[in-house]
Amino acid sequence: MKKYLIFILILVNANCFSQENNLKNSNNSDSTIRQIRKVVYKINSDTTNQTVSIESIAGESAEGGELKKFYFDNKLCKAIAIFYGETGKRVKEYYFFNGLILFLYEREEHYTEPIYDKNSEVNRVIENRFYFNSEKLIRWKNGDKIMDKILYPSKKIEIENDLKDLFKKA
Repeated sequence: MKKYLIFILILVNANCFSQENNLKNSNNSDSTIRQIRKVVYKINSDTTNQTVSIESIAGESAEGGELKKFYFDNKLCKAIAIFYGETGKRVKEYYFFNGLILFLYEREEHYTEPIYDKNSEVNRVIENRFYFNSEKLIRWKNGDKIMDKILYPSKKIEIENDLKDLFKKA
């Protein structure tokens, strides 16, 4: 099992950061989603060659926020935006491949009481996953539900605008 995992990691390593975007060649969205997951896994697991910068984000939330940018060979491969609120927290993890957004994971936590209260607990979590290929939103999952494709074009524009605004503020 261990040898198999090492072999997979070597294959992913050889393919993930190549200049050729192999994701464009896939016509099957399930196959493309699997490829995206492999790239995201690779970015999250191969941290030894990554550099990280951390910046404050002002004016986006009541309690402030931060943006962490992860670079591999001087290319942005991941950005995590964390926004703190009095009664919740929002985290957006952006993943990039060949300079384009590949995947976005969003998580919102809502608390029972303000965060500074000792009795504060997370009482509701909302998760969204957005998969992109060649600058096109190909799947949007809200929790376990795949959202209707009619919503994709407007959501894609919203995500792109949020990303532009995020990098301007940081």
